[in-house]
Amino acid sequence: MNQPKQEDWIIKIVDMEEDMVNKAKDVIIAAMDAGSDERQIAAKIKTQFDTDYGKIWHCVVGKSFGAFGTHETKNFIYVYYKQTAIQLWKCGYIYEKKDQQQSEK
Repeated sequence: MNQPKQEDWIIKIVDMEEDMVNKAKDVIIAAMDAGSDERQIAAKIKTQFDTDYGKIWHCVVGKSFGAFGTHETKNFIYVYYKQTAIQLWKCGYIYEKKDQQQSEK
């Protein structure tokens, strides 16, 4: 695996802590090295963030797409890695909390 260069990254919009941004970069690189299918890459990124930071994360990967939505504060990044755009955000805490409450009953 080649070490990514700083110029490989263009961070368009970020609302997350620096350590989480660095984790996102590592996860993006690993997911892209593991496969070339955009759906698989998005699934790997989403699944890793669900595991590391709790549910519910969403991820879109592609060369061209539009998106509009809501995210939890400090849980959003829109970045280009080389020629690929990646949007990753967390939204759904209320549903996760409801699931936990139902499990406790």
